[in-house]
Amino acid sequence: MRAITFVTAALAVDVASAASYYTPTYVGRDRDVDSSWDGGRKLVDRTTGVAYDVDSGAIALDAPGSAALDLPKTTILRGGMYPFVETFAMRGYWINPNTGTVVGMIPSGASQALPWSSVFTGYATRDEDGTYSDFQRLTNGVGADATILLNSADQVLIRTVTWGSSGADIETRLIDAATGIATSLRDLIDPEFWGRYGRLDVEGLTARGDILVSAIPSGDYGTPDSSLAEIFILTPPGVAAPTPIPEPSLLWLAAGSIALGLRARRRGRRDRSPA
Repeated sequence: MRAITFVTAALAVDVASAASYYTPTYVGRDRDVDSSWDGGRKLVDRTTGVAYDVDSGAIALDAPGSAALDLPKTTILRGGMYPFVETFAMRGYWINPNTGTVVGMIPSGASQALPWSSVFTGYATRDEDGTYSDFQRLTNGVGADATILLNSADQVLIRTVTWGSSGADIETRLIDAATGIATSLRDLIDPEFWGRYGRLDVEGLTARGDILVSAIPSGDYGTPDSSLAEIFILTPPGVAAPTPIPEPSLLWLAAGSIALGLRARRRGRRDRSPA
């Protein structure tokens, strides 16, 4: 099994001083941004009609597709008073069509009655002979919710939320599936950007390595207020900022909204003018 190597904060600071942090590009307010265009491959600001290409290059897997790949398996004990063992295969979420790397989940074995109620989330890489390596576990399987993403560059982005007595512990990591090196999202972003927001939720990972985030500032009571969330595209060092793509159909809508607003303001000025 390949070991997952974590880049420490101290190392990340040295790397950042030589290069730079990821660069944020503002897309729009969360409530104005539509992520469903072109099968989820575009982000569109409905108020301006401006879109960004956010295709990951990965392909979604369904249950039959996962079964056909002969993914890694695990054998767990079941049955309670009448124990028996059962083997389960990994369920894939996404596959990189270039390398065969798959991200998904596998039963942890913590629940005998409901095997899929407690799972490990992680990935598996395909060897040169077409078989899959061991499952690379990224979560502990107990009390953890995970969002895992994959792109065509074999980068894995995982966000885990672990609930404990003190509340939610949120951690986001970027992993190079080829090397197993993992880096915390916090070490990739300028601390000043972090300081403006109470929380960053990952929304996507593009083929270029851009990370899509919903940046949630703190509200009146010092806690993150999702109604104020803004969408950003975070671009890796050395990669050009994403280029916006006009969406003609939405540009017409945006132009119409602006025209209506101008007419309303002109009408208001006429109503206030002396007789």
